[in-house]
Amino acid sequence: MKEQLAEIAARKDKLLDLYMSDMFSKAQLDERVEPLKAKEERLSFAIKQLSRSNEEVQEDIAAVDETIAYLQEQRELWRKKFKTISREEKIAGLESIIVKPDGTLAFKFKGIEEVDRLVEKHKYLKYQTQNKVS
Repeated sequence: MKEQLAEIAARKDKLLDLYMSDMFSKAQLDERVEPLKAKEERLSFAIKQLSRSNEEVQEDIAAVDETIAYLQEQRELWRKKFKTISREEKIAGLESIIVKPDGTLAFKFKGIEEVDRLVEKHKYLKYQTQNKVS
């Protein structure tokens, strides 16, 4: 990737030389340099990500673990509070009611569904990172 990055820099230099020798207009230079800049940014980002130390990766994993713990705590607090709020408040927080194939009802509440989704997503990520890193 570093070789590709060096190649892009060389191509940009050649284009600049052509522009400086009046072989290209500014518009033509910009038109040809823009895709190179985009590719250069993508490669630089990829190199940066691949160059991260194990410590940095572990810090990211720790941040995911903290997020999971926080979201689980918030979900439990919400469920406890839910038992104490009025019927009107419960209805106001209701997003939808789903009738399952077996005839039972599933209630989706605003906000908590997103927390549940994030907890489940992060649990999966936590499992994946533990298997790859450990």
